[in-house]
Amino acid sequence: MRWNTVVIVFCGALALGCGPAGGGGAAGSGGIKGGAAGTTAGASGAGGLGGVGGAAGAAGTTGAAGASGSAGAAGAAGTIGAAGASGSAGAAGAAGTIGAAGASGVAGHGGAGIGGAAGGAGAGIGGAAGGGGAGVGGGPITCASLPGTLIDLGTLPGDTDSAAVGIDDRGNVVATSTSSTTSGSFFWRSGTTIPLVGAFGLARAIAMNHNGRTIGAVGGSCTGHSCFAAWDAPSPSPTTFGVALSVQMSVGFVGDNGAPFALVQVQPGDIRTIHAVTWPPSLGTAFIDLGTIDGVSTTGSAASAANSLGQAVGSSGGRAVIWDPSIRDLGNLGAGGASGVDINDASEVAGTSATASGPRHAFLWTAGVLQDLGTLQGGFSEAVSISAAGDGAGNSDGHAFLWRAGTMIDLGTLGGASSAVVAINDAGQVAGNSQTAAGNSHAFLWQAGVMTDLGTLGGTTSGATAINASGRVVGGSITASGNSHAFVACPADSSTGSP
Repeated sequence: MRWNTVVIVFCGALALGCGPAGGGGAAGSGGIKGGAAGTTAGASGAGGLGGVGGAAGAAGTTGAAGASGSAGAAGAAGTIGAAGASGSAGAAGAAGTIGAAGASGVAGHGGAGIGGAAGGAGAGIGGAAGGGGAGVGGGPITCASLPGTLIDLGTLPGDTDSAAVGIDDRGNVVATSTSSTTSGSFFWRSGTTIPLVGAFGLARAIAMNHNGRTIGAVGGSCTGHSCFAAWDAPSPSPTTFGVALSVQMSVGFVGDNGAPFALVQVQPGDIRTIHAVTWPPSLGTAFIDLGTIDGVSTTGSAASAANSLGQAVGSSGGRAVIWDPSIRDLGNLGAGGASGVDINDASEVAGTSATASGPRHAFLWTAGVLQDLGTLQGGFSEAVSISAAGDGAGNSDGHAFLWRAGTMIDLGTLGGASSAVVAINDAGQVAGNSQTAAGNSHAFLWQAGVMTDLGTLGGTTSGATAINASGRVVGGSITASGNSHAFVACPADSSTGSP
């Protein structure tokens, strides 16, 4: 399964972050504002979820008044739901202290006590108290407690925008957090925000694999120390890797086996010599040059994905290639411009190639045979992701598609003209983005023949960036205040208590 990434390029000897792609904009997310949105103080949501879970007891704590921000006295005034349905929880946080700076936020759920914990982060994820034992359990925010919900992950303190980069199979989310003057990253787990510890003044997450291995950029001049770092969720402590070079470098993704992959200009002054490189899962300073298909340095190469066996796919010299561990030609569909895009543990490869007739087509490579997957309407197609079972997902003629059992299935749209795939998981669930009938871009989850609109955090647009094995989708969404916040979307049938 391929994991979407945000690439940062280090140019020359200076670590120049060339931008985190704003997290939401993946695959036609339609103008997700990238970045994050700090919690707008207060907004407990006037009762938010009302009496869900029956909180508030006699006083109905935290309803209307509950959201007032610092030490806000939610107090007795606000009866949640009708006179505090099912009272036993009683005094949810006594004075309704919504934690510092009124972090309630989660789309108006804060004051309903969506969860006690984690308030302080200003992440709008329930302030500490506020809901104390009220609302949805007063404990960790989980998909089990909020099925079918888009959860606002907020930002780091003082920041205004955030964007989710990835989610692992345990539910740990990694996101970037920014303001006009600051930049950082954090893990989010069950309502708790864990800031990543940086190295040399910067912690910028770029990619996460399904086991939680996260790679990113660290600060400094890239002279005399490593350029990159890895974090293993949910631990915020970094392990630096890479080597200082006076050439262009960019780290791109982390394989399913934990090995980082990057691009390096191996010959200073010659832009044609950009090669795919990797490090072992144990990291270190010395990278491994994956070389080129013909052994000529100026041919160049680039990797796109790697499975848990350490096999990687990509392109070199206009050919789709696999490294296993040496480079091997997968061919093309009659013309150059071919690339392997994703690989599963059965060594099946999804990719895209130009055809003899011109338009690009998606392909599936299995046991030495390259199969043209065709198109939906006779135009073009491209592969994006492949599942463990060999189902391919991609885009064709403006629509997302699923390739299953020899058939290309049109996944349709959310009422608008177009849709696009972000990834498929091993359960065959597809995450992506689609235009709605109103012309806005919304994230979607497709499963069992149904495309579900995941909605927004109060604004007009949202965009998916990744999906995990449980069908939880992460991305970014414009909020009612106009900022962009990271989100995790919980399937309506969530049944576990994991994050």
